[in-house]
Amino acid sequence: MGDNLMDKVNALGERLKVSGAEVSRKMSAGVSNMSFKMKEFFQGQNMADKIVDEATLETMDAPDWATNLEICDMVNTGNVNSIELIRAIKRRIMLKNPRVQYLALVLLETVVKNCEKAFSEIAAERVLDEMVKLIDDPQTVVNNRNKALMLIEAWGESGDELRYLPVYEETYKSLRSRGIRFPGRDDEKNSPRTKDGTVGKRAGSGADELLQDLDDMIFGKKGGTSSQQDRKEQKDDFISF
Repeated sequence: MGDNLMDKVNALGERLKVSGAEVSRKMSAGVSNMSFKMKEFFQGQNMADKIVDEATLETMDAPDWATNLEICDMVNTGNVNSIELIRAIKRRIMLKNPRVQYLALVLLETVVKNCEKAFSEIAAERVLDEMVKLIDDPQTVVNNRNKALMLIEAWGESGDELRYLPVYEETYKSLRSRGIRFPGRDDEKNSPRTKDGTVGKRAGSGADELLQDLDDMIFGKKGGTSSQQDRKEQKDDFISF
């Protein structure tokens, strides 16, 4: 009986030893995980987040075209991860600040025109879904809604260029099937026509021209000779929208 008791005591000791080691292992893992999270917290934003935030500051009066193009160069040379950049732009589009939203859409447009991989990554990161949400949101200001619609229209009608990414055409057709009106195109249907059937200066204009018209309306024409008072009025218009 004494031997049996000793066996039980020894077995209990071994069990306690194993349990203690397991607790120690779990505590070490927990501390390591916490250290990793703290490191992430103190490291803050990645490079893409920082440059996108700087290019879409709510204090900006207009898009910084030089900065936007510099961002494209950084993507094309591999100095900035293009996937992280698209995610950062998407995050800014999701904000409810009208100015930030618009500047993010302008930056997105610049990136797709200058960076080869942008279209694939926009599709992969489901940026179009957020643009549709922006369009459907009744709180979205009209300038931002029109900008998103014009971009989707331009991409949806690109034809063979984006045939390998059907989400662009599908998104565009889905909006049209819901009766969503696209600025420029749908307005032309009700515009007065000349004898030869053209519609004023809009006849034959492409999506890029419509996008430029919207930018000019909000920020003023680049390279123009407007007076200081005109520039002040343009700034005030942008702030109020």
